[in-house]
Amino acid sequence: MEKLFQGLNKHRIWGYAIFSVPLYLFLFLAIMVFAANQMDVIPGSMVGSIGAMFVIGIIMGEIGDRLPIWKDYIGGGTLLALLGGSLLVYFNLLKPSTTDSIGALMKSTDFITFYAAVLITGSILSIDRKVLIKSFLGYIPTILAGLVGSAIMGLIGGVLFGKSVEEVLLYYFLPIMGPGTGAGAVPMSQIYEAAGLGDASTFLSTAVPILTLGLVMSIIFGAIANKIGHIFPKMSGDGRLSRKEMPEDVKDDQKKEVSARSCASGFLLATAYYIMGVILNKIIPPIMGVSIHAFAYMVILLAVSNMIGLIPQTVKDGSKKLQGFFAGQLSWVIMVGVGVVYVSIADVLAVLTFSNFVMVLFVILGAAAGAALMGWLMGFFPVEAVITAALCMSNSGGAGDVAVLGAAHRMNLLSWSQISSRIGGGIMLIIASILMSMFA
Repeated sequence: MEKLFQGLNKHRIWGYAIFSVPLYLFLFLAIMVFAANQMDVIPGSMVGSIGAMFVIGIIMGEIGDRLPIWKDYIGGGTLLALLGGSLLVYFNLLKPSTTDSIGALMKSTDFITFYAAVLITGSILSIDRKVLIKSFLGYIPTILAGLVGSAIMGLIGGVLFGKSVEEVLLYYFLPIMGPGTGAGAVPMSQIYEAAGLGDASTFLSTAVPILTLGLVMSIIFGAIANKIGHIFPKMSGDGRLSRKEMPEDVKDDQKKEVSARSCASGFLLATAYYIMGVILNKIIPPIMGVSIHAFAYMVILLAVSNMIGLIPQTVKDGSKKLQGFFAGQLSWVIMVGVGVVYVSIADVLAVLTFSNFVMVLFVILGAAAGAALMGWLMGFFPVEAVITAALCMSNSGGAGDVAVLGAAHRMNLLSWSQISSRIGGGIMLIIASILMSMFA
């Protein structure tokens, strides 16, 4: 039997590798996973969910990264993995054991938070301390400029389609630029009801489909921004936000030999700093009625630790190495989970009218224009400023950050995207309170 497979492996087709696994072996593994799905016996543990997500993600990712046009302008393997997971649910091709297992991993086990914590830790610790200080001072103004641009362009779109200022700001600007459903649309709906504008369900019925369309469009724009960076290299830092950060330093870091123990220390930092963020979230009262998310505190704590030189270089190297593994090898896996659990194809189809499409397009383009302009003035590369300060505001929160950065091939910018989603998201709730009070 061993000689048989060795002979097959020498054949040109059977010797082809998918995800570094020989084709014959990958097909065998995939068939077993598909059989378990059809038998409705996918285990409810992490073993079952990750096994199913790996197989689906690898297939979708490999196809998406090879399709002409799609791979360069639509989102490549990252977006196809996300849409693939969502489409499998939409067409009822995943049995309950599979969807329940993936749902438990993404929600109950909250694997996406662990994934994000690792990427945030590595990305912040990879930034030079002096650059980090200057970048923080300019990043919030870049987010605010994106919000101003999105509101202006949204109002222009409203003029084209005969929509009132109230309708544009409440039902397009706020949901799209807000921090997703749970942290954005839901509290906004409560503000909406408290302001006397109507029932919370009325706001949600419109906001959730619109923000879902905004998520999909933001992912596509992430891929387009990446392509623009290749066409106009002076506009992009190829993953570096600040124009003062030297690419030679990044290359030198990547050549370092990093021990397995140093990588393990990256796990310790990621989990411990997130726990510290949770503690601060519990003991610090809401600011202007807005509770600051644990991720936002985590970003601040890591940034301060980096600025004052608290973390040794060996531990930094381990965190960066771990981040590279998670971003490079697990992104398709995470995207399948996001698609299965968080993206509803039915919601997207429900609002896919020409006027809604153009309105969402205008809001996102306005955010991109504002962030690019202010980002350049603040010393950032426009492409990276658009991806983080604009698209990671219009992408429905944390899960959307991962999707956009994956499509843009810039997972190392997750720390900046979290500032957008968390701190920027808090700013949006404050803006929602003001606007809804004005229109009450």
